[in-house]
Amino acid sequence: MKISQNTLSQYFSAVNKLQIISRTNPKGIITEVNNKFLKISGFSRSELIGKSHNIIRHEDTKSEIFKEMWKTILSGKIWSGEIKNKRKNGKPYWTQSIIIPVKDSNNKIIEFISVREDITSEKILLLKSNRETIFRKNILHAQPNIILLIDKVKGIIFANNELFNVITFDSIQSLQSEHSCICELFIEREGFLKKSSSSRLWTQDFFDFPNKIHKAILLNQKSEKRIFNVRLNEFPLKGDLFVVSFSDITELEVCKEDLEKDKITASTAIDFLEKIELSESEEIEKLRLISLFKAQINN
Repeated sequence: MKISQNTLSQYFSAVNKLQIISRTNPKGIITEVNNKFLKISGFSRSELIGKSHNIIRHEDTKSEIFKEMWKTILSGKIWSGEIKNKRKNGKPYWTQSIIIPVKDSNNKIIEFISVREDITSEKILLLKSNRETIFRKNILHAQPNIILLIDKVKGIIFANNELFNVITFDSIQSLQSEHSCICELFIEREGFLKKSSSSRLWTQDFFDFPNKIHKAILLNQKSEKRIFNVRLNEFPLKGDLFVVSFSDITELEVCKEDLEKDKITASTAIDFLEKIELSESEEIEKLRLISLFKAQINN
């Protein structure tokens, strides 16, 4: 179907009003810009015409991007991609760009037309979201407890550094290369969390016995058994995601066992407990035991 010149003119007029448009010669010297280009860049038309398009180049944009762009358009192909630019006042803006080589009747490139869409607002929101995500992860990495984000299907999708300070694996990838579930590392004992089976997930205990204090045993990097209180919370609005925390209570458990077997006295247990440092969530249990042992002494 043949398109009339009038139709093409109307189409170009519509695009010109909606998008940021510039034209350059084959060497990248600006020959024309539309009003939206002037508005977003902060430059006047006289400041742009005859200048290199690099006038709006932001120093954060890697040179490799421009090398690949020039290689593409000089070969006569259309290039598209996201570019960070710089306004006259130095502030950044982002565009989704398409650069189209225009050829003459001899197939020689005579100019480039760039059509850009302003994506600055979306980019700022994304950058802010990424910063907040990094901030939250840094907070989680600073926790003394093991913190896991677990997907029912995918398994662990996030683990803080403390997990890899305990177990022999150094990343989620290395762990998942040998184990499909964190529960496969559990040392099974009566009264402690068990590995998943074909008919029952290890997390099911949390829902069947919500008021119970759940415990698990893991081997640390020295092949020593460490005992953890384990808590699970469903991720808000995401039924398949769980936040699981492991709090090391090995010293508390050893102290209780020694006292029960008369290996130590209540006063010795109190002295021991007052010296050990626990996470905030386990301090309550420590204080409860100290009160219990003091009551035994008083009786």
